[in-house]
Amino acid sequence: MTTRGKVITGILIVAVAIVAFYALFPFLIYFLGPYQAERMVVRALSKTDHQALLKAGREVLRQMPKMQNKTPSVSGLFVAIPEEIPLPQALRDLSAHYIEVNSYGYMRIEMHGAMTHFGFRIYPEDFNAPADTGFKFEYGDRKIIDGLWYYDDGYHYPDGSSFPDYAKKVDALLKQNKYRK
Repeated sequence: MTTRGKVITGILIVAVAIVAFYALFPFLIYFLGPYQAERMVVRALSKTDHQALLKAGREVLRQMPKMQNKTPSVSGLFVAIPEEIPLPQALRDLSAHYIEVNSYGYMRIEMHGAMTHFGFRIYPEDFNAPADTGFKFEYGDRKIIDGLWYYDDGYHYPDGSSFPDYAKKVDALLKQNKYRK
């Protein structure tokens, strides 16, 4: 085979490999996503210093500008944390999907997203559950410490009923946390 033929063959092989990768990428994410989510749940519950996380979140909340307009939606209006507010190391260490603040004054830390939602909610010390929302306000699925709650789709069936064994799994992971007293 000539040099020109080898170059063309090489280019074709690379092009086919790139097309195959992009065609298969969504399937890889679909199959690897739950595995990645499970690892993140373990890390969030059993390897995170929850006191440091609460302190870091409240530090950011104190620096957030007060939002004037309350929204009547179920979750309230969420806004990104402005770039001029530095994220403390405890928040950065989580490698969260996103961190945002609700117009009611609490922080939501979404760890995964997509098909598996879980993370933390951090409430300021003076937080009072909103009464004017038109829905039953819930702090989260599992209280970790005062002001820090864990939420997870794993607690709930699609019809809204509870999945009883999931709470046992979360409790077992929390017991493994070396930072807990």
